[in-house]
Amino acid sequence: MKSIMISQNNDTFINFYILVSNLTRAQKIVIIRISREHKNCKIKFFDMGNQFKEIHLAYNIWSTANFYRLRLTDLLKDVKKIIYLDTDTLVYKDLSKIYNYNIEGKYFIGMLEHKSKNFFINNNVSFNNYINTGVMLCNLDELRKGNISNKLIDYIKKYNNDLKYPVNDPTNLFTHLKNGYFSPKDVVIGFCNIKSAYNYYNYNKKINKKLVVEAYKNPYIYHYILNVKPWRGIHFKNNYMCLDPFVRFYEIARKTSYYYEILKIFPISLEQIKK
Repeated sequence: MKSIMISQNNDTFINFYILVSNLTRAQKIVIIRISREHKNCKIKFFDMGNQFKEIHLAYNIWSTANFYRLRLTDLLKDVKKIIYLDTDTLVYKDLSKIYNYNIEGKYFIGMLEHKSKNFFINNNVSFNNYINTGVMLCNLDELRKGNISNKLIDYIKKYNNDLKYPVNDPTNLFTHLKNGYFSPKDVVIGFCNIKSAYNYYNYNKKINKKLVVEAYKNPYIYHYILNVKPWRGIHFKNNYMCLDPFVRFYEIARKTSYYYEILKIFPISLEQIKK
């Protein structure tokens, strides 16, 4: 939230819709106070309760909170389109450009990503526009017309034991014929360094890797989709430290009034750096 608000133009107003469960009063107050540090925003919480708790996930790295986004069409009945962001994202520029992507006739616009080959082979689907569902422009009107949310939820409940990527894969399966994708200069992954950014997209001829590298240096939206989660500590790969994602996270954290509380929860250990 902080990265979004400090990067917006003065005439951009942000409506935050936050999907939560088991949020304590103290935690909610922290979020509310951050929103009050900025004039051009409004915040609304949706308590998702125990929704999706009956779904057994095959991989324990996922939480049932992953499925909350599937309820956006029901929760926001009067909203036509919305930008959905996972919590592991940083925003560096005004979101108006993303919001104003042409989404007419599409369900989602997202970032091109690797796809689960076996999953789609088994479903007799072949395509090259598999999108990551952590950063999306969502056409809620079109999704309602196609009854996509209910179709996805029914499918996930039926096949959840077999899903390696329980939101990404089903979403792409049901929507890929009517999806678009962002320019690679608009959404980048939290790589360890520029070389990692280039190598990650080297497989896909549809992506301009030069734009990826340029965007990594000066990102628009920065998404930590890999194991490089800076709040878990400094990540090491091939015996070198992935400092760039780590530094980016704490640079934004330092601009909040809760920086020292964040350090208590996610301390920076000297031992990590010496490792």
